[in-house]
Amino acid sequence: MVKAVPFLLLAVSLVLSGSALVDLRNRILIENSRRISAKTPLRATALELEAEQSSAARAASSLIAPAEALAHQAAVFRRQALRESSIEGKIPLLCKSLSAMGQAIKQEPYNTRFLLYWADLRQMLASASCNEEYSSGSFVEVARYALERDPTNPQVLYAAALLLGWSGNSKLQGTVEGNPAEQSSVEQTVQSYELLNRFLSVGQLISPQQESYILSRLDSRQALSRAIPARFPQVATWAALLFRKDPVSYSHFAPTLAKLEGEAIAQSARDLFSGEISLDLHFRRMMSLFGLLQTRQVERQWTEQIIAIAERKIGAGATEFIPVRDHFRSRIDAVSLPTVLGFRTADTKPERSPLLNWDSTSNVDFGSFYGSLGFFLPSRRSVSAIELYAPRNHGQGIFSAHSIRVYVSEDNRSWVTLPQEPNIVTFNMLSNSVIAIRLGKPEEHRYWKIHYGSNDRSVTFSNELSTMLRVYGSDYSTVGG
Repeated sequence: MVKAVPFLLLAVSLVLSGSALVDLRNRILIENSRRISAKTPLRATALELEAEQSSAARAASSLIAPAEALAHQAAVFRRQALRESSIEGKIPLLCKSLSAMGQAIKQEPYNTRFLLYWADLRQMLASASCNEEYSSGSFVEVARYALERDPTNPQVLYAAALLLGWSGNSKLQGTVEGNPAEQSSVEQTVQSYELLNRFLSVGQLISPQQESYILSRLDSRQALSRAIPARFPQVATWAALLFRKDPVSYSHFAPTLAKLEGEAIAQSARDLFSGEISLDLHFRRMMSLFGLLQTRQVERQWTEQIIAIAERKIGAGATEFIPVRDHFRSRIDAVSLPTVLGFRTADTKPERSPLLNWDSTSNVDFGSFYGSLGFFLPSRRSVSAIELYAPRNHGQGIFSAHSIRVYVSEDNRSWVTLPQEPNIVTFNMLSNSVIAIRLGKPEEHRYWKIHYGSNDRSVTFSNELSTMLRVYGSDYSTVGG
C-alpha cells in the first residue's frame, strides 16, 4: 500500500495540468496553515508562533502563490500582532500584514474584501510608518475605491462606514473655515452616517456587534436623522432599540424620531394605495410603532391609519374591527398624557388601599386575584380614555365590564368609584389584546386605579407596566399661565 502512493500521485499529475497541480498544492498549503493557526492558542509560545508564521509563509512563498495565500499570511501576522501587549511589538507585525495584503491586492486589485482589509490595517497603524512594500497610502481613499467597485454590497457599506467613522469627527460638528483637515474630517463623518443609512436600507439581518456599534453612533439628533432610513421596519426597530438602551434620554430624540416616523407612515400609506403592499402588512407596520410615537401630530397620523385599516376590514366583513374603529375614533383628538404608573397585588379593599410600586419595570398580571394598577396624573390634565395592552398569549380570557372597576382619589388613600360609568370594550389588534376604557366626558383627578374585582385566577392579562397602560385626554398645563 505504501509503494502505491507514488503511482497515485503520478496518476493525478497526468490528469491535472501543471497550473492545476500547483493550484492543488497551494490549496493544501493554505488549508494546512489555517489548521495550524486554528490550533495556535491566544497565549502562544514563541515556538508555536514561529510554526504558525512558517506555515503561512510556505503557503505564500511560491512565485505563483494565489492571492488567497497572501491574504491568509496577512491574517496570521495581524492575529499575532493582536496577541502582542506592547505597541512596539504590534507595529512590525501589522506592517508585515499590511504588506502581505498589498501583494494580494496587486494580484486581485478589484477584490473589495482585500481592499477593506488593507484599509482597516492602515487605519490601525494610524501615523506609524512601515518600510515594507505596499504599506503606504490613504485608507480613506482605499475604502472609497472599494465602495466604487461594489456599491450595493452590505458588508462593503458597513466596513466603509466603520473606517470613515473612525477617521472622522465623531461629534458631527459643523465645518471649521480655513481648516482643510477639519473640513475633511467632518465630510468623512457625514459620509459614514450616509453609508450606515444605505447599509440599514438593504434590510438584511444585522449582527449583535453591528447593532451595538450603530447604537453607539446614534448619539445626537443629527446622527439619528442621517443614519436611520425613514421606512419600515427600520424606523420601528431603531426606535425600540433606542428606548431599550436608555428610556430616560429617549425623549431627547423625539423631534427627529417623530419626523422619521411620520415619513415612514406616509410612505407605507402610499405603498398601500398603489397596491405595492397588502392591508395586513400596512397594519403590521403601524402596530410595530405602537408605544413609540413621539409627538401629537404623528400620533394622530398613526390613529388615522388605524381607523382607515379598521374601516376597510369591516367593509370586507371583519366585524371584530368595529370596536377598534369606534374606540380610536372616540379618542382621535386626545393626547397621550404623562403619568407615573403603579400597581398593587391582592387589592381586596380597593377603596382604602394605596397604589404601590411606582415606576416599576416589573411584569404585572392584571387579571390575578384582585389586581389593581393605576397612575398619578399631574394637575391640569383630564382623562378621556385608558388603554391596557398585553400580548395575546398572555391575555387569554376576555374580561367582562362587570369585573373591572375604575376608582379615583386625590391622596392615594381614600378612593371612590368613578362618578360616571365608563364604557369598557375588549378587542384584539394583531398580537395584542386590548382593554379600552372610554369616558363619556373627561375627568380630572390626581390618582386613578383600574381594579380587577375577582378572585378568578384563570384569566391572565400580563405585561410590563410601562407597556401595558396608556392614558389619553386633554393637557391644559401648556395653555395660559
